[in-house]
Amino acid sequence: MLSVKIEQLVTDASAGLSLFVVAGRAGLGRRVTMPRIQKPGLALAGYLEQVHRDRVQILGATEIGYLERLAPEARLGGLQNLVGLEPACIVITPSGERRLLISS
Repeated sequence: MLSVKIEQLVTDASAGLSLFVVAGRAGLGRRVTMPRIQKPGLALAGYLEQVHRDRVQILGATEIGYLERLAPEARLGGLQNLVGLEPACIVITPSGERRLLISS
């Protein structure tokens, strides 16, 4: 099975991703084994059954907008649920800068 380490996604300039880590450096050794990304919007609302841990999870403008509309406790709960699944990594993209959050 083909895979790539998260560290390679961050450090390999030829990948063209321009990622930087904001949290979870201990998880740089994790691997992505599925080539498709996942947008875990339903997971943030509590439906976790379809989250694939071996995919890159993308929090884009829609997901961030949803989180911003939640009460702080609900926002924290949704994020804790997603991070608790220990996905390979979570990429946050709405600001134009790609930020990498790796749950530890």
